[in-house]
Amino acid sequence: MDDMLKDFVVEAMDLAVNVEEHLLRLERDPNNKETLNAVFRSFHTIKGGAGFMNLTAMVAACHLTENLFDALRNGAAQVTPLAIEAALQASGFVADQLTDLSNGAEPEQLASMPDALERILLNAIEGNLAAPRAPAPAVAAPAAAPAAVAPVITEGADGLDWEAMFIAVVPSGTPMATATAAVSAQGASVAFTSVTSVTPCMPVAPAPASTIAPAPLAGDGHARREERVQELRAASAPVKEDSIRVDAIKLDALLEVAGESVQAANQASVLLERLLQYKFDGPAASLMATLAETLERASRYSAELQRATLATRMQPVGRLFQKFPRLVRELARDLGKDVELTIEGAETEVDRVVVDSLYDPLVHMLRNALDHGVESPQERAASGKPAKAFISLKAW
Repeated sequence: MDDMLKDFVVEAMDLAVNVEEHLLRLERDPNNKETLNAVFRSFHTIKGGAGFMNLTAMVAACHLTENLFDALRNGAAQVTPLAIEAALQASGFVADQLTDLSNGAEPEQLASMPDALERILLNAIEGNLAAPRAPAPAVAAPAAAPAAVAPVITEGADGLDWEAMFIAVVPSGTPMATATAAVSAQGASVAFTSVTSVTPCMPVAPAPASTIAPAPLAGDGHARREERVQELRAASAPVKEDSIRVDAIKLDALLEVAGESVQAANQASVLLERLLQYKFDGPAASLMATLAETLERASRYSAELQRATLATRMQPVGRLFQKFPRLVRELARDLGKDVELTIEGAETEVDRVVVDSLYDPLVHMLRNALDHGVESPQERAASGKPAKAFISLKAW
């Protein structure tokens, strides 16, 4: 896997996990506009990067889900259980593809989007919108020329969202005059907000000049294109982070060096104690005092370096816990029980190796809690309990 694809997989996986968390929150609070926008931005960002990496199935799934959430966040439709379920399945499909890539699969080896996923997404869109949206464009033969050309073509004839890809890879502030396709002499125009060199990859069949009006490159049309790109930039702008990703191998190497430095400082301290058993006069005494002070400082800094390095291996258990709300939701649905998982202490930090080793035991405990610790809604009602049960997952 090349570095660019590796970076995309890591960042997209984080977005996919966050999407699941947002969707479960949206299920409880359907009117939360901030959550709706967050889901839309995540799918939009993943789609842009996936298009650049030529991950066509992922692009198609994100395209349909983005269409759905564009209507939801703009108030054209209401959040329904079908919409939540469709989006959860889409995020799961994206996560599965990202996992395959991280395990060494090549992009061309990835599975296509399942028909069942496409069907549930289309059903969610058609059930929410007064006029059903078109499905994701097939990545097949180039489409014929349209009867009329819009000022901005968000997607190319190859089914890729070139605007999203442009936003994903071109730095903000790039002059738009250098990123707009030219108008052909026959009057047909394809105004892509992407680098002009991609234009030959998206051929447009010729059409009579009388049926297609020229699209101006200046004035209102150009202003609309710039406004559209700025809107998309704002929608997909990444949140500023104060952290960077470092390979675990590098952290382990740093920790080993820190440990060796502590050991060397301790050995130097032992040698100094032996030297101090002797009596030094004149300049030698002054040098010994300076040496003792220097070695004491080196020992202290070595110990601090080791503690700081150990701290870099610590991760919040929330990274692990955020996988469980959806698991509990689906298990509860299969068992016919109404259960909600509550999480406390997600900010508690433990070593990353411990975090990874806790997953299977916690899954087993949650399954047992759902199977044997929670009654059916009817049994709970007969016992005077609320129909909904709560399972608490705490760390401290």
